[in-house]
Amino acid sequence: MYAAILNQKLVLAVNEAEQVNRGIKKLNQDCYLCPSCRHRMILILSEDKTPFFKHFYQVKGTGEKEEHSQAKILLCTALKANGIQAEVEVSLLDQQLRADVLVENKLSFEVQCAPLSEEEFNHRHQLYKQI
Repeated sequence: MYAAILNQKLVLAVNEAEQVNRGIKKLNQDCYLCPSCRHRMILILSEDKTPFFKHFYQVKGTGEKEEHSQAKILLCTALKANGIQAEVEVSLLDQQLRADVLVENKLSFEVQCAPLSEEEFNHRHQLYKQI
């Protein structure tokens, strides 16, 4: 979708992308809404495609807070916008580990919003070392 509602006004994805690229706005800091259903949307930037909006869906039943989900999507979108191959929620090591964002199958980003014990940190770190 090439338009969304922002502050009760219709905005175009290309105009919003231009403001992000010029540093006037931060990517997806605004609350975009679908003109049809009024559900939340996010701006997608890509080197290959014209900027566009898509619906933002949170997977229910995952126990994941919105800030965690949004942070992963924002990070992945920013990486892709800079020509870097990235994916969200990639299972690794026979599903013993799941990378929040995996970059070119070489680098994993973990978005940590909740407290993490030293024991759990060490456990995850050892699993990544195995890979």
